Amino acid sequence: KPVEPPKPVAPKPVEPPKPVAPKPVEPPKPVAPKPVEPPKPATPKPVEPPAPPVQVSSEAAKGGAELRCRPGMRLVTTAKFPTGAVKRGTIKGLEAVALARSGGAYCIDSHEFPGRGRAPRTSVTFNAAEGLCKGQGKRLCSDKEWLRACGGSYPYGRSFNPAKCNTEDADGEERSIAVGGKFKGCKSAVGAYDMSGNVAEWTADQTVRGGDFTSADEDAACRAGGRRAASSSRGSIGFRCCSDFK
Repeated sequence: KPVEPPKPVAPKPVEPPKPVAPKPVEPPKPVAPKPVEPPKPATPKPVEPPAPPVQVSSEAAKGGAELRCRPGMRLVTTAKFPTGAVKRGTIKGLEAVALARSGGAYCIDSHEFPGRGRAPRTSVTFNAAEGLCKGQGKRLCSDKEWLRACGGSYPYGRSFNPAKCNTEDADGEERSIAVGGKFKGCKSAVGAYDMSGNVAEWTADQTVRGGDFTSADEDAACRAGGRRAASSSRGSIGFRCCSDFK
């Protein structure tokens, strides 16, 4: 049989794509700017006025100003003075005088109250000691001033020496109270005697320092002692005085 050719297949019509309607774009909402607070003005720190200069009298200026500790007192310096300005309890030169008057130096009794060659006054309360110093135009030494005048571990050096001061002796025996200055070797670098042993001493900070005639080793050191009640009154506690330069 004859083969019939295939019937042509008519192509299906292709529909064009439907146009997509674009979505309307909303404009961005305007953002209101945050109000900027002006910077707070800084409060200026109060400027302390400089300390007024130390006034030196014209009489002192004429002769190369000089300040001297009272008789029976020793000079203690707490500031660096010009070379040659400090000699034998005297401060010379206008700069040195200014430093001394502003607290760079002070005077301390060379012996326990009432002085050299006399038995120290004991059994005094803190207030009584303070009053006796004021009666001489002086004051009790502060704890810091007292320790500075005493020196390091002991007035005479770093190690305890029972032969130097009126403390417990080499055999461990107690001594008794001696007159001021009897123990010549018991002298600090500034020239103050008996700051170790003999009698412990009141300071303006209501401490007692230095040990007494019964003390040995650490108990006889400059820092030995501590705070006491103002009413304390013992036969082994005395005092010495200090003064400022006027």
